[in-house]
Amino acid sequence: LFGPTDPAVWRPLGPAVRVLAGGPFRSPAARAEDPWVLRGWLLLGEALVLAKDNRGAEAALNQLAGRKLSPEAEWQWHFLLARIQLADQRVADALSHATNFWTAATNSQRAEVLAEAAAIHAEALERLQQPEAALQVYARNLAGGMPPAVRQRALQKTIEISLALNKPTETIQRLETFIQQFPQDQSLDLVRFTLGELGFKEYQAVKADPAAGGSDRAATLTNLLAQARGQFEIVLTNYAQSPLWGKAQLNRGWCLWEEGAGRLAECALAFKSASERLPSSVEQATALFKWADCQFQLGDWNGAISNYWLVATNYPSLSEVTNKYTTQALYQIVGAGIAANDLANASSALARMLSHDPTSEWAARSELLVGQAFSRQGKPQAARAVFTDFSQRFTNSAKLPEVKLALARTYEQEHNWPAALGEYAAWLAAFTNQPAVAPGLVAQATFDHARLAYQAKPDTNALGLLTNFVARFPDSTNAPLAQYLVGAYYFGQLDYERAELHFQDRLLFQNTNALLDNLAYEARLMAARAAFAGQRYRSVRDYTDWLITNGPLYVASSPIPVSIVAQAYLFRGDTFVAESPAGAADNLARYGEAITAFSKIAERFPTNEYAPAAWGRIGDCHFQLAALEPAQADKRYETAAEAYRKAIESARDVATRSRAEIRLGNVLQSLAALRPAAEQPPLLDQAFEHYIRVFYAKNLRDGEQPDTEAVMRAGLAAADLAEIQRKWDQALGLYRRLQTELPPLRARMEKKIEAAIQAKAKATGGN
Repeated sequence: LFGPTDPAVWRPLGPAVRVLAGGPFRSPAARAEDPWVLRGWLLLGEALVLAKDNRGAEAALNQLAGRKLSPEAEWQWHFLLARIQLADQRVADALSHATNFWTAATNSQRAEVLAEAAAIHAEALERLQQPEAALQVYARNLAGGMPPAVRQRALQKTIEISLALNKPTETIQRLETFIQQFPQDQSLDLVRFTLGELGFKEYQAVKADPAAGGSDRAATLTNLLAQARGQFEIVLTNYAQSPLWGKAQLNRGWCLWEEGAGRLAECALAFKSASERLPSSVEQATALFKWADCQFQLGDWNGAISNYWLVATNYPSLSEVTNKYTTQALYQIVGAGIAANDLANASSALARMLSHDPTSEWAARSELLVGQAFSRQGKPQAARAVFTDFSQRFTNSAKLPEVKLALARTYEQEHNWPAALGEYAAWLAAFTNQPAVAPGLVAQATFDHARLAYQAKPDTNALGLLTNFVARFPDSTNAPLAQYLVGAYYFGQLDYERAELHFQDRLLFQNTNALLDNLAYEARLMAARAAFAGQRYRSVRDYTDWLITNGPLYVASSPIPVSIVAQAYLFRGDTFVAESPAGAADNLARYGEAITAFSKIAERFPTNEYAPAAWGRIGDCHFQLAALEPAQADKRYETAAEAYRKAIESARDVATRSRAEIRLGNVLQSLAALRPAAEQPPLLDQAFEHYIRVFYAKNLRDGEQPDTEAVMRAGLAAADLAEIQRKWDQALGLYRRLQTELPPLRARMEKKIEAAIQAKAKATGGN
């Protein structure tokens, strides 16, 4: 220690000094105060320390107790005893010697010995719960001239003790002073890293305390976060080979995470880099988990799933990881799998969670989510299996009523009305009066039961369930829909007056449920329809005019859908057509009003689904006006024909398109009647061709099926026209096809066929 620094020099002396200890040093001839004798004992103690014989060393050194030693020898004596006693866990004894280290003799010792002396003294103080004093002693080893390794160890201990004292401000000051004193020190990565950690902890403290941060709290938080991140980025930039690089990248990721969604891409890269640099550890698992969280937030479901699986499966020997992250990672896989429509991964994660943490709230939530996902995907059997397992596994869960309700819906998805109604009834019997069940859930179950009862069989029993629901839960978000179904019930029963009354109920007209925004407008339409069926045309126009004047043609920001306004115009126009005329002039006026209403749809909403119907009705009006205005008949028929052509071109459904084509044939047939006989055949042939297109389904588009009523009307019109043109074979062929394809017309067609055969025989003279 005080001579040659290589212990190998001293080990061979061990046996020799033991012999000497029993010889010359104890000889009467050796004077007790002889400096050489005293140095001999000190030398012997030192040699035994280096030979790792602390007990023998202390026995030798105790020979010097009370002897008069030189200052240098006394210093060495205290040093050796402090070292021996600290190693022997006699900390107080060691401290009693260590307090004598800092004397005039200190200056005669080598730097590495003084460094060890400071470390011994500081450790003794620290272990005797004197951290402030320990910091002061460790400061000696932070001085210039100390070996880098010594300074690094002292720095580590200074940081450790300072953090334990929870005096971040003083710690920061010490570290910043260290940077100023040693701007090129090899330990600055640790200093910068610690400053970053302290800054981030201060940010978290201010964030957690609403009263902290001063007048501009947001700016304070932003600055603290930026300062912390800045320190970590210095480590990453200037100390690429630092063992703290991975942790610095991890902490930088946390800072970016706190900065918000706008930094998620950078945040993901930071956590990714940290996970690649860190060894297998809790920190690496954290980096992977947060990288996955970023991917989840960014919608990279597959990447998130992959990393969550790594967290959940790669750390079986790290209990801190399995306890902290495994269940959460599996839960996140469930969520990401559902979002990615990857129910295979979601189901695998659920199965692993039920094995790893079967009774946790995470497991319960996961089962509910997976079951709901299967249900949304139209897989009611798979959903029901999950919900059933939940019901058996989590019998005391607060989520059990919700799960039982979802289970009932799986039967509804399968159109198994009896089973679904039975489950809803069982739910109501089990949970209606339980205080712990939310009233909203009871209301939902009651509504679902009533709604399904109506859907399965719209009878008086279903009506009673719906009306009772509305009376019991008038503030429920489903009350307007229940009221609507009551109106629909009476409409279906042809009780139009009651239907209209229920459709105009305040629950519907004043509905504020955002999920049922259009229901109020649909209700007005249904009220109009009921009034129309009851021939209360003035009421119809009141309903439709409200929808029109509050719709997008009059109110720029109107929430009323165009399709509803289009239907309102149709009903408005229909009322004028349906009203009984007061005279010829009134006829012209009401058809004019009807054309105006229908034209609004055709001109302002040309691509709307109701535009073809509007063109068809415009054609109908002009067709009727042709009969009322003989002088304008030719023009009216031409206008009607053009309207029908537009309906044919724009109609998306075969029924509207077929009806328009039949009406176009009617118009052409009527036009022919206004022409001289020589000009009639081409028009009649065109009319016949339009009838035939519908009758033989030549007007169908891909995937369409013929409209039975249109086929019948087209066939009859074509056959009648064939008879008018005396094309008896065509007429007979059409009647026979109608007889085959439309059995309800069989008796009628037999008479037509017989009459056509007789007419043909008469026309041909019996041939």
